[in-house]
Amino acid sequence: VWVGPESNEEEKLKSFELALEYVRQASQIDGRDPDCSVIRILAGAEPPIFTRWFHGWDDTRGESDAYRLALEALKNEGPAVLDVKSALDEYKRAETMKFSYKELMRTGDNPLPNNGKGIDRANLEKYLDDKEFEVVFKMKREAWENIPKWKKNTMKQQVYLF
Repeated sequence: VWVGPESNEEEKLKSFELALEYVRQASQIDGRDPDCSVIRILAGAEPPIFTRWFHGWDDTRGESDAYRLALEALKNEGPAVLDVKSALDEYKRAETMKFSYKELMRTGDNPLPNNGKGIDRANLEKYLDDKEFEVVFKMKREAWENIPKWKKNTMKQQVYLF
């Protein structure tokens, strides 16, 4: 699974899940091993075993400053080549994690918890525990669910969770 520099967390998660589901279904059709290796490859670190399948591959493409900056941002993603099952486990772990309001606040250069891996940046409030959620938003989660999206976004901006 190739991960480009502009891939968001949801795209990464879904691509890992889709790749593993593809292998599972293909194994029922063609008898391949359902536990065969599926790997994640980061942009800019494509090994020859990957690039050889793309006859027009140009290693010099994407040498602009913007591309290099995006690649630098990907360094927090871990190894350039990684087993997709391991990557998916890491993303799924983040779905159940809870973080403090201070860790989630988007102010200055405050990095996201877990290096941003698996964190749904559009819904940071879901990583607050119930008690802290009530303190920050002055309501219970059940009431939050009934608020229109535009109003939720305004409220999240006011508390730096946007």
